[in-house]
Amino acid sequence: MTKLFRNYEECLNIIITMMKDFEKNHLNRIGLAINVCDSLQNDKDKIFRLYTPFRELLWEIPEAVSLGFHQYMEKKVPEIRETLGYHNENCKNPLDCNICIDRITILDNMHEAIYNERERPRIYAQ
Repeated sequence: MTKLFRNYEECLNIIITMMKDFEKNHLNRIGLAINVCDSLQNDKDKIFRLYTPFRELLWEIPEAVSLGFHQYMEKKVPEIRETLGYHNENCKNPLDCNICIDRITILDNMHEAIYNERERPRIYAQ
């Protein structure tokens, strides 16, 4: 089995980029995993903690199911790594960049999902 990610930061960037293919309700699990990762010290632990719930979401992608999760990720990670590398070198204006806009939207939705998870339920008088 080959190593998919060089470090935690790359893992985080790739997974956030891939989250645009998932429904909004899946963002909660990944957002909570990111919160936990912030408290961990070791990159290996962070990658494991983030990648484990993400791998479960791959059941939503027919190509990943038919090809196999690891093989699917071995195919997608280099593509996304190349895309992000090109983006990092050439992005001039985040407001006009589709990748930046997607990432901001995903992170905002994750934050919203995490915030709503912790919100107390409202009690209505009858």
